[in-house]
Amino acid sequence: NVPDDCMRSTRKIHLHPARPAGVKEPTAAGIAGSDEILRRVSQLQADDLCIVLLSGGGSALLPAPQPPITLDDLLQVTRLLMHRGATIHELNTVRTWLSRMKGGGLARHCAADTLWGLIVSDVVGDPISIIASGPTVETQSTALEAIEILKRMPAEEIPEQVIDFLQQRATKIPPPRSLPAQLTNQVIGNNAVAVNAAADKAKKLGYDVLCWGSDNQGEASEEGQRFALRCQQLRDENHRHLPGIETGEVGPKIGDNFTETGYLRLRDVRIPRTWMLMRHQEVTEDGKYIKKDQSSTKGEQAKSNVSQYSTMLAIRGGLVMGAGYRLAQGVT
Repeated sequence: NVPDDCMRSTRKIHLHPARPAGVKEPTAAGIAGSDEILRRVSQLQADDLCIVLLSGGGSALLPAPQPPITLDDLLQVTRLLMHRGATIHELNTVRTWLSRMKGGGLARHCAADTLWGLIVSDVVGDPISIIASGPTVETQSTALEAIEILKRMPAEEIPEQVIDFLQQRATKIPPPRSLPAQLTNQVIGNNAVAVNAAADKAKKLGYDVLCWGSDNQGEASEEGQRFALRCQQLRDENHRHLPGIETGEVGPKIGDNFTETGYLRLRDVRIPRTWMLMRHQEVTEDGKYIKKDQSSTKGEQAKSNVSQYSTMLAIRGGLVMGAGYRLAQGVT
């Protein structure tokens, strides 16, 4: 089961389009593919080797709802939890108890004595029971935990048969099938590997790299804002300048020894055009600098120049008066 845009022509591996690209929700095609996977692994021989490749996003690609749970029930619960800010652990805990595939379900259906799970993780900390909801890992969660998670959601938005099913599982759990005698799960890639590889490549290309690690987690909208604010900073947490940023002083203002004149220099620092103050000047999208007054009539340009200069007269006059006062002090 793969997203639609991952379909390729392969010689020995059958790829099944289980959902549209970018849509992380269960589909009827995903259920059909999951049923076929369970059917095939259940027909293996004891001396066969079953290799399972899992990656982040597998939860939506492997729905296989437990009867009487329907696809509509899964969609309603999934959307509710995602829109109400549930963590990936909470989301997958609920989905595990509503699926025949998750929480070790695939491993329990496997008739082979040996199963290797090769896992590409997109979850912080790489908990293999959470990645793709752990089809090859016996769940450590309980139906009561899933119920407690749903209790924090609006009751009227939860399908009644979902609660009924979970309550039945909480009081009477069917005897589990045995797992393969030799079951091995191995994380072969994760966020840390991807982040470090990207940082190494950027360094080789000559970029100054600030790596904030791969363990950032939280509400996506809030974390995105915090990340944007960190990108705007001039200094790091140790108050050192970030790469490409230089500040300094050129001495006190004339006539005002108590006010230093400073400067800020940016070298190869990308600044969004929307953050620039471009009332009187403009930087075009292709990087060209122009004065807006150049496009106005001579009369309008003269008025603009006078209005800009007049705002500085009071300050300049104050500097002259201050300098004269200090000169007078020096000769008397």
